[in-house]
Amino acid sequence: MRKLASLALAVLLTASPVWGQRWNQLHTRASPPPAEALDRLNLKMAWSTYVPDEGLRDGIFSVQVFDDQILVQSRSGTVTAVRVDDGTIQWSVPVGVAYRVTHELGRNADSIFAFNGTHLNALNRKDGSLQWTFNLSDSPSAPPVAEKDRLYLSVSGGKFLVFKLPDTPKAPPRFKGIVARQTKEEVRQSVIDFLGGSMGFSEPPISGETWSSRGPQPELLWEYRADTRLEQSPLLTEDAILLAGFDGTFFCTSKDLRQVLYKFTAHAPLAAPLGQYRDTAYVASTEYDVYALQMLIGKVTWHYVSGTPILRKPQVNDEDVFIAPQRPNLARVNRDTGEKIWTNQKADRFLAANKKFVYAADPNGRLLILDKKYGTVLSTYDARDFVVPIANELTDRMYLAANNGLLVCLHDKEYVKPLVMKHEKEETASGKPKVVKPTVTPKEK
Repeated sequence: MRKLASLALAVLLTASPVWGQRWNQLHTRASPPPAEALDRLNLKMAWSTYVPDEGLRDGIFSVQVFDDQILVQSRSGTVTAVRVDDGTIQWSVPVGVAYRVTHELGRNADSIFAFNGTHLNALNRKDGSLQWTFNLSDSPSAPPVAEKDRLYLSVSGGKFLVFKLPDTPKAPPRFKGIVARQTKEEVRQSVIDFLGGSMGFSEPPISGETWSSRGPQPELLWEYRADTRLEQSPLLTEDAILLAGFDGTFFCTSKDLRQVLYKFTAHAPLAAPLGQYRDTAYVASTEYDVYALQMLIGKVTWHYVSGTPILRKPQVNDEDVFIAPQRPNLARVNRDTGEKIWTNQKADRFLAANKKFVYAADPNGRLLILDKKYGTVLSTYDARDFVVPIANELTDRMYLAANNGLLVCLHDKEYVKPLVMKHEKEETASGKPKVVKPTVTPKEK
């Protein structure tokens, strides 16, 4: 009997990591939290909405919160844009071949970039219409990153590619979904050739009949080949690019000079995506370390040691860095000094924060409301049906999502308007972005 009990315990302990990995794939019948429960927590529901899905087989792959838009990507490949302020669905379109999603979305002011296998699709941020489709010669190894006119891609073999984005027509053709309807046999053949070919920069100009399938193509500006796998999205500053290798090696390159400015090596391989606050990167390694790295000069300003490996991205706002180790022990760390303010051994991951509270979740899916000053648990709520983890470091809004498509936005009753917790650019007293002027020295006589 004792042997049987020991065997059962061993099976449970062995299966627990797998259960934790598949927790976000459970298909639950989540419903919006009742008003009575929210009143007890001093919370209010700003809005709730359902994003489209394909039933029990489908689910949410990623939810990314931006300043004006929430992008939801399903496992089947449907991309849905949701308004941050009221939860209105702006548009929802399927992208490419179903169930070939591998990475989160990228975006800039005009476009959203979605990988579908080795194909990169650019969608119009306003209406979701297809702008162009680009076929890579290698498999992507990290989510795409874009600026106004540049596109940055990490692919297999440690290659980092920098492209110039094409100019898109002001009025792109309308179509259903992401694949345009073709009417001529020769046009179909050209599309098949493109899907099976390479980047094709030297191919003939694209005809009007195939625009909605291919569109104008990005132009390769330069390429850098690292001696390690690039599995993290690059971080961008105004003048530099920070690349992170799987083995803990960092490469800082100039955007214009196309040369490596410096290399930095951590003590262990990387364990989580990189956090960023302006020109500082926050790096988590498998040996319980978090570094604050000044990207422009390669200087480590502080070093935080946790008790277990850190597998989640450090969440950063104006004041704090929230670090979630593998075992439940959420830590609030001063962003400037790296000094530990508190840890909570019940909290497993960070959700959001305001001036008074920190919202977190435990391993069983319970919502924890923590005192921001001391880190103690003030109240709890059973939110286990919301299995999709969403961390919001930008504002005080807390988002809960489930694989039945439900997306809920909650906030403290005191903060009717969203409270910005992370300012991407330094502001002056008037609230406008601060402009740093170069130092002017007197001319020599």
